[in-house]
Amino acid sequence: MDLICFVPTDKYFNHVTSKIHNGSPKDDHFEIHKTFGGFLERIHLPKIIPTIIIFCAKNRRDFKKMLPYKELLNNTENILVLPDRKKETIDAALAFYPRFYIFTDQDFKLINVVVDKMRQNFSSEKSF
Repeated sequence: MDLICFVPTDKYFNHVTSKIHNGSPKDDHFEIHKTFGGFLERIHLPKIIPTIIIFCAKNRRDFKKMLPYKELLNNTENILVLPDRKKETIDAALAFYPRFYIFTDQDFKLINVVVDKMRQNFSSEKSF
């Protein structure tokens, strides 16, 4: 499984690395990108199926930068960390068909719970 993350600030980086990466099985491929350019470059490349993308937007500008590239996230499971609770932000986020979204002021442990559940689902699909 691929787990590709965009985490632009140290605050997000610490949450993602400690709570999500440390719980990753050894066979997972885990990448963290701190720059939008590096993240964008990576999502242009082929992805291993299944792929989970975690996109943490520190502000609305970061989130809006991603909107033109939402098609690159097709065939992936998306988790979004949204910068605010405004209706237009949430409406735009739903265009990504996220598996889960939270806001920057919420507990990142919730992401770990969702990622763990996705891993379980992917594992059970392999066994058929």
